[in-house]
Amino acid sequence: MIRLNSTIECLILTVVCMILSMDAVSAKREAEDLKVEIDNLLPQFFEAYENDDETRFPPLATELAEALRDANDNVRYYKIRANEVYFNLRNRHLYRAMQVVRRLDEDMHTDRATDYYYMVQGLMGDIYLACHNTTKAEDYYLRALESCGNRDPQFYIQTSMGLAEMLFMRTPADAEKWGDKAIAEAKRLGDRELLSMATAMRGYVAFMVDDAETFATQYKTYREINGKKPVETHYANIMEVAQQAFNKHYDDALLTVQRGKLNVDSSLVVIKLHVMAGHVDRSFQAMRRRYIEMDSIYSEAQNTNYDEMVAERKLIQSQEEAEANRLLAKKLTYSLIGLTVVYVFVYIMGRRRLMRKIWSRNRRLKEAALLAEQSDKMKTAFIKHMSHEIRTPLNAVSGFSQLICSPDMELSEVEKEDMRQRIAANVNDITAIVDELLELSKSESESNVVMPVERLTDVNCNEVCRSVMQAMAHKNPSGVEMRFTSALKDDFTFKSDANKLGRILSHLIDNAQKFTQTGYILVGCLLTDGGHKLEISVLDTGIEIPPKDAERIFENFVKLNDFKEGIGLGLPICRRLASSLGGTVTLDTNNERGSRFIVSLPLFG
Repeated sequence: MIRLNSTIECLILTVVCMILSMDAVSAKREAEDLKVEIDNLLPQFFEAYENDDETRFPPLATELAEALRDANDNVRYYKIRANEVYFNLRNRHLYRAMQVVRRLDEDMHTDRATDYYYMVQGLMGDIYLACHNTTKAEDYYLRALESCGNRDPQFYIQTSMGLAEMLFMRTPADAEKWGDKAIAEAKRLGDRELLSMATAMRGYVAFMVDDAETFATQYKTYREINGKKPVETHYANIMEVAQQAFNKHYDDALLTVQRGKLNVDSSLVVIKLHVMAGHVDRSFQAMRRRYIEMDSIYSEAQNTNYDEMVAERKLIQSQEEAEANRLLAKKLTYSLIGLTVVYVFVYIMGRRRLMRKIWSRNRRLKEAALLAEQSDKMKTAFIKHMSHEIRTPLNAVSGFSQLICSPDMELSEVEKEDMRQRIAANVNDITAIVDELLELSKSESESNVVMPVERLTDVNCNEVCRSVMQAMAHKNPSGVEMRFTSALKDDFTFKSDANKLGRILSHLIDNAQKFTQTGYILVGCLLTDGGHKLEISVLDTGIEIPPKDAERIFENFVKLNDFKEGIGLGLPICRRLASSLGGTVTLDTNNERGSRFIVSLPLFG
């Protein structure tokens, strides 16, 4: 019995060993197959990457990434994903790049690969830099460097050089600091190519900030590093351009820019050369070309990414369009039937009545033509402002909605809540714009007729001012103080409309808050014209408005600063509301600091 049991145990062990050996052989063959597949895909991947082949690259990247993932080659998997992000950014596919980074972030969290998380932060910096949000890009780059430490010297050097190139126009001192750090790290690493690149980068920054002495030192070092065998680096040609410029050979420098690929912002270099040469007109033209070029890039990137985000909804949109066409055809059919009936009726009623209607319509058409001619300027301004002010938040709402609703996007609750808040903020922006347009329409109708005295009520001026200031306090910039002074007694009242007066003050204070970053906003009340008029002034310590624009700012859609939020309707609405109260709103052109608006209202007996 004991012997039988021993025999059975031996048989079981033999079977188990055979199964394990078969699994081991199978695993070995699978690993070998994956290695062959990866070795075949890698050269194709990099060929498509170098040639910017947008047809072959995406499927190759996906296939190679999956093979590396199956092979548990996580380090190369992370680097391939990073190259996929670089490719998408280079071709302005920002939405695709963000999707890849999100996937990479999830994979690193799954792998608990905290040592490589700096790559995700660096890629996020690259995405925000492509969106020209340098503040967020700098923040992500700094976080990436802090996470990286000394684990990846090459990443540290390249990111430091990226910071130097990004910051030299905004904070030259920081740009020089990061350039010096890149040089120091390259020396410590002993990498000749990286040292040559970092030295050229530092020379480029010195050239752009007019530091001839530092450039001369870096140029000499750069020549010593390269010797008789120059190293082809990212910033090689710019050193020769800068050297020619400092030697006042500006035409030769411009020719070098035209002939050679600088791998930096060549339009900025051209502008710099024209400025050094004293060619003001040429520098202006170069800046204008750069502005047009950048605007074209922004538009193209925006259109491309918008098309990518809405691609998932094309089928639904097609169905909606088909339904809309069906309803339109139905409406057209009913319209044709109705027109036919009307035509027969008009014909029966006789030619004389028809002619009278035609004459009546002609008169109305002439009146409409006059109104259309008068509103043409307003329409042009409306289209100009609304196309940007409404499209921007709508794009944001559409994009975030797509991300939240997309079944392919796995978002955390924190990310969903952040997107909900962003959607709500953009919806509020659109609502504010619509409210302002509705108020413009209402104020235009109200300004045509001054309100009768018997419809006015007793209004406490001081109480209305304090109430509006309290309601607007949450929008006040942190460095600005709200002040109120009044020469009126707290029980002083006058005949007016408290609601309209409050709307006037709200718009004036909101305008002051937009353009005041430091100092104070002062609301003051006093009687003028021998006690027959009430004057309420809103004074701020913000920007000054030139006297020549004192009346233009009260026109619809006029904005002296296109980069400030708003659509340019607040001041026109104020003037119309004041007109309906029998008063005026003007700009005090004698004010020496900031802006001062004066609301003058009559005191009815």
